Amino acid sequence: MRLNVALVFMFFGTVSCLQILDECMPRKRLETYIKGNEMKLRVWVPEIGDASLLTLISENGQTGILRKIEIRKNVTTIRTKDEETVRPEFKLPIQNSLPHGWVNFMVTSNENFTVTVPDVNLTLIDVQDVVQDQNIIITGSNVTANCRLPTNQWEVFARQEAVIPLSPNGSHDFSLFSRAPFTPELAVALDSRERLSFPSLSRVFESESQQMSPFSLYNFTLNCAIDEKRSSCYIQAGDSKVLEVYFFRNDTSLSLIASGMDGYIIVQGTRNIFMTRSGRRTQSRGSERRWTSYNRQESNNCHDSVLSGNSFNIHIHKVQKEEPSVEESRTVLTTIRSLQN
Repeated sequence: MRLNVALVFMFFGTVSCLQILDECMPRKRLETYIKGNEMKLRVWVPEIGDASLLTLISENGQTGILRKIEIRKNVTTIRTKDEETVRPEFKLPIQNSLPHGWVNFMVTSNENFTVTVPDVNLTLIDVQDVVQDQNIIITGSNVTANCRLPTNQWEVFARQEAVIPLSPNGSHDFSLFSRAPFTPELAVALDSRERLSFPSLSRVFESESQQMSPFSLYNFTLNCAIDEKRSSCYIQAGDSKVLEVYFFRNDTSLSLIASGMDGYIIVQGTRNIFMTRSGRRTQSRGSERRWTSYNRQESNNCHDSVLSGNSFNIHIHKVQKEEPSVEESRTVLTTIRSLQN
């Protein structure tokens, strides 16, 4: 589901942008290279457990030197070898351990190879870069590389599942989008063992059909409260439309499972980018933001509007409430047909 289009949405307010970028889709494994001399990674760090979070493998094909770095919550391990010898393994303890949730790592390759966590001013690795090769293989827990947006984005393929890790308590904002009619299915997974499915989302969005409309942005919030006696999660869109599930266990991990018979995009953290020009956040008005006109000039109002083959922009141009003219409606229909062809 890769698009090379720019969409302009009109609704209450001013101009905002939502970009769907391949580099903002978390993966378990990436083969990439360090552009320039640094690379930004975003990694999911669970609250409980000591599983491997991030592994960085670099190899110089000419010298035969290979370096493997493994990062866990409390320790970093460095292994280096060349064609003849394996050097001693180094273990570097991490003071106070890593924070949980989505954590940003900065990888730098100059004379030294460094890995830092800028948000908490933490240096995990600072060693001489004996490999001197920009190519790198990355494995880990939902990793993105060089994502310049505050959102995480998952492409849900037909009849497949996307697993979105979440903090057990708190509010999580999401948006759904597709180029074709789609019927998303959402469930909450508890400790990777049990899942509770939400009823049809058509109820929360007051849709007459089970299918969601294409070229629309469906915004909703997932709120969860975990305690020893009774825990619950509910989906809300707007002020009063709620779907809720209950469970009676105090679970340590939580995830949202997105699936369905159709493909679509689910974006986490869209509330962070719906800002007014003055920098203040806008409030969501209702469960659905439909685009009502398309104007190629309007797309220039948003930054980073140059598109590549593996990304697209959704430009949400929010204006004072008014009905589209007949000519605008005709423009919308013409645009939809051209995009679907």
